[in-house]
Amino acid sequence: MKVFLINYKRLGILAIGFFMSTFAMALDLKFEDLEKPTLEGNTSIHASGLRLRAMEARTGYLWKSFLPVLGVQAGYETFQTGTYPTYSEPYGQTGVRINIFNGFRDTYQSQVRNAGVIIARAEQAVLTQRKLSEARLLYSKLAYNKELQQLYQAILKDNEEAQKSARFRLNQGMVTRTDVLEFEIYGGQLREEIESAKHEMQIVSIQLSAALGMEQRTDINPIDLLNHMHDDALVHADFRKIPTAGSLLIQGEEAYRVAESSRAGSWWLPSVDVYSEYALFTLRERDYLLRRDRDDWATGIHLSWTFFDTNAMTDSSASSYERKAMHEDAKQKFRDYSAKVKSIQEEMIHLHDLIHSAEDRVKLGETYLNSTRGDYKRGVKNSPDVIAAIEKQIGFQKTLLDRKLGYREARDRLVALTQSIEK
Repeated sequence: MKVFLINYKRLGILAIGFFMSTFAMALDLKFEDLEKPTLEGNTSIHASGLRLRAMEARTGYLWKSFLPVLGVQAGYETFQTGTYPTYSEPYGQTGVRINIFNGFRDTYQSQVRNAGVIIARAEQAVLTQRKLSEARLLYSKLAYNKELQQLYQAILKDNEEAQKSARFRLNQGMVTRTDVLEFEIYGGQLREEIESAKHEMQIVSIQLSAALGMEQRTDINPIDLLNHMHDDALVHADFRKIPTAGSLLIQGEEAYRVAESSRAGSWWLPSVDVYSEYALFTLRERDYLLRRDRDDWATGIHLSWTFFDTNAMTDSSASSYERKAMHEDAKQKFRDYSAKVKSIQEEMIHLHDLIHSAEDRVKLGETYLNSTRGDYKRGVKNSPDVIAAIEKQIGFQKTLLDRKLGYREARDRLVALTQSIEK
């Protein structure tokens, strides 16, 4: 019995170990693979697509307005009228009405709905690019912390080698115990930095998995690190004549307001319909005992024309001002949009130069650190000098990482802002 329990425990431990190892596998993810899961998994993007389909379903208003409108009314009632006894009779009415002319209001309504489609399409593109930009930014932060972790691990390894060297020199009576303690204390600080970078990666992984529409996970592993593009075409691209989502959104909003203003201004134009109707009345409404005598047929043309309406005139005047305001607002929005694009491009140019400066400084810092280590081995310098050189090199490399991350963030913002879509 005892053997059985031991084997059972072992089997349980093996099963738990297999279960944990299965779910402990990190998710390797490339930067170029972010788009597909974001588009497929982010439900906000799905919602924007449904809103676009809803707006598209409302188009075709103009030609639909000329199609006949059919209607039916029917019922059955019990009544007593005049000197007649109580009757129970059916009644009903059916007819068709066709729009001939509607003062161009159907034309302007069609333009309003078409502008709504442009707005919805642009909003979908803006939202999609924003969600993609969020995913790319989170991926870049993951890559940043992974490189930061690797940096501290490499420095920790070097520190451990220096600590061994210090112990050897201590045993030889060349240094004091303080020299060894310097490296031990600094090693503890490096391990804290490594754990902080790991913890930050777990937090960002949770956020990135949500952005990708996945179940929460803390182990996303970025394959692509913060590589810098030295010849980036986006830096000098001219987006002023490209139909981007942002520019089309401004155009759509202006077109919407223009159509609304035109529709409000057409209040005084007449409407003309043709119609044909049939009605069956009860004895209560038509004083004929025979049902066939209560059948009504009618065909005609209907004209509706409003000559004076203070509220409609006020709305038309207000809509005209709104149209002018939208036009002025659109001009400023285009200026602001162009300025934002250009400012991001200038930021990328500046960061590009700073990255090159940081790369040169990292090379010099590495030379300085190696020289300091050599001086330490020869007994010319002590442990605080080595640690200071290490800290200086960490600062140089971290600055380089910060600038690479800043460049990637700026580039993602520019891509999201200038993504072109078809009109």
